[in-house]
Amino acid sequence: MALHLKTQPTPAATTRAAADPAGPVIQLRNVAKRFRRADGTVANAIDGVTLDVAPGEFVVLLGPSGCGKTTLLRTIAGLERADEGEIDIHGRTVFDAQRGIEVPPERRNLSMIFQSYALWPHLTVFDNVAYPLRSRGQRLSKAEIAEKVNHVLQLVGVGELGKQYPGQMSGGQQQRVALARALVDGGDLVLFDEPLSNVDAKVRETLRRELLEMQRTLGFAAVYVTHDQHEAMELAHRVAVMGGGKVRQLDVPRRIYSEPASRYVANFIGTTNEFPATVRAVDGDALVLDTPAGQARGVAAAEGLAVGDEVVACFRPEYALLDTTSGEGNVWPGIVERVLFLGQTTETVVRLGPTSQRVRVTTLGEATHAEGDDITVYVSAERLRVLPVEDVVA
Repeated sequence: MALHLKTQPTPAATTRAAADPAGPVIQLRNVAKRFRRADGTVANAIDGVTLDVAPGEFVVLLGPSGCGKTTLLRTIAGLERADEGEIDIHGRTVFDAQRGIEVPPERRNLSMIFQSYALWPHLTVFDNVAYPLRSRGQRLSKAEIAEKVNHVLQLVGVGELGKQYPGQMSGGQQQRVALARALVDGGDLVLFDEPLSNVDAKVRETLRRELLEMQRTLGFAAVYVTHDQHEAMELAHRVAVMGGGKVRQLDVPRRIYSEPASRYVANFIGTTNEFPATVRAVDGDALVLDTPAGQARGVAAAEGLAVGDEVVACFRPEYALLDTTSGEGNVWPGIVERVLFLGQTTETVVRLGPTSQRVRVTTLGEATHAEGDDITVYVSAERLRVLPVEDVVA
């Protein structure tokens, strides 16, 4: 579903300085949005978010339902009014709570695509894409409109479909048409509100690869909302993991996964093993821990941890090795409790130490061990993350 929000700049959009083409496309500064519940209590849907999006960058807002990601996207678009903070788009201030600036959506120089593409079913592809050009204030000739529409349809790979109707196209083709409508007026910023959530897994995989190819080819900046971790990892240059209205971690996908900054991020992204621990010694950014599995050494993911602190040690199931002691790291004896063959991988549940701490280990191929076998679990110190104890609920 595409909602065209792009027009030429107008005096209503207050400009602090001339737009810097090399500067951020979007700048959010301490943006907050509150809702009042039926019982009178106040919920912080967005709680002091600061975020920049660079030209050509694909930023994904990732989190569970109710974390604030869609409200943040709608606030950028102007479909929701923030209570605090400042929003700049293309160097222009479109919202500033202190100065009373609030530029309406149609003047924010961006486009938005929703969950369903909302192509007009009674209009051809050409007319759907031409709609923003015909409805804006500046009049264009038929020849100018045709040139722009045909050009953008070619760019997104559906140039031959101009005379067809949306009901005659596949989901991937409709996505391309919706994107063409968003970009036809020269837009370089598109907001996406879970556009693939209504299709099945196989189709979604194909569509996101097509979207990734188009974004990389055309180079528009994108802010994309999803609760799908695989989608976020595949599409994003950077992922903003949201919880409780806050950005809990903002980083490239690899570091979001392998170096989570908190228990919340570690538990929301992928699968993780975690168990309680106490800091025995501090050696730079490395910590020596007492754990239910025995003594361990791990990398601190937060500053300020000291001897005696209660912490959580965690690692991804695929970061562990079974029955090996190669290299420096943590080796814990245990007993195989369960073996699950999952096709390309096997998941082994191991019970460690006298307190029966359970961990999962993922390995490629079939298992060479069975339930009840004695076994060792190896995790390098670099792969064992040490996190402060905190509530993992958003």
